[in-house]
Amino acid sequence: MNNWKDSAKLFFDKRASFGQASLSLEQLCYMSGRDPRIWGTRQAQQELIDDISFALEVKKENSVLEVGSGSGYIAAALAPEVFRYSGVDMSPEALRVAQSLNIDNAEFYEAEGESLPFEDAQFDRALLYNVINNIPSFDGVAPLLREMYRVICPGGRVLIGCVPDAAQDERFLERAQIVTQDLALEFGQVNPQKIFAGQSRYSGIVSWLNRIVRERGSEFKDDGQISCYYFSRDDFSLLAEEIGAELNFKAVRGRSPYAEYRFHAVLTKPLN
Repeated sequence: MNNWKDSAKLFFDKRASFGQASLSLEQLCYMSGRDPRIWGTRQAQQELIDDISFALEVKKENSVLEVGSGSGYIAAALAPEVFRYSGVDMSPEALRVAQSLNIDNAEFYEAEGESLPFEDAQFDRALLYNVINNIPSFDGVAPLLREMYRVICPGGRVLIGCVPDAAQDERFLERAQIVTQDLALEFGQVNPQKIFAGQSRYSGIVSWLNRIVRERGSEFKDDGQISCYYFSRDDFSLLAEEIGAELNFKAVRGRSPYAEYRFHAVLTKPLN
């Protein structure tokens, strides 16, 4: 592959090609690039949505943009909680799956994040969640954030969610290796054939996760992701200063396995 975009598009096109009618959450989770052993339950999905809503201060009347919406794992749960939802992705296969979910107030567009097909100030909230880890450097991230900032209204917010913390990279790798092994021992490797045949055995993840967190105080790595690049908070601070945004860092909340080693960055556009 020539660059990260080619790699990401191929990865998500391939995942989404498993798509079929009447998807289970576990199947949608897999097609969205997440590990269904971790994110394949309603409880796990709702905790992620609650974390996003808290960080963005989402309200029912908001119009929301998701960049990197994939097959619609987040949209399926978040869109019903807002007025209007728009998803953008560069994978046509993933978009086909998202559209097949038939979410009443959601529309999905094939586009790249650096060139959004929207006029200025069209959205109240925007999010880029679990996407930045696929981008090799902040030079590739900054154009995305500038464009997302352009399309939000004054007073609006942009969430860059679940950012791998460069200050925690060594600790993350050490912990992830241990817990990934535990995950494989408990549930086996992710097998898409079994997932789409309804034969997977991941439904016990909630009780297993509780035990792992309690006993080890550690996290596990989502091996459904294609890469993991790390970022410094200083990069976000410099960009916020450049574009005149208010910047706040927030902790990843809930039972997310990434909480200790990742952070949220929220950009707020001034009212005047």
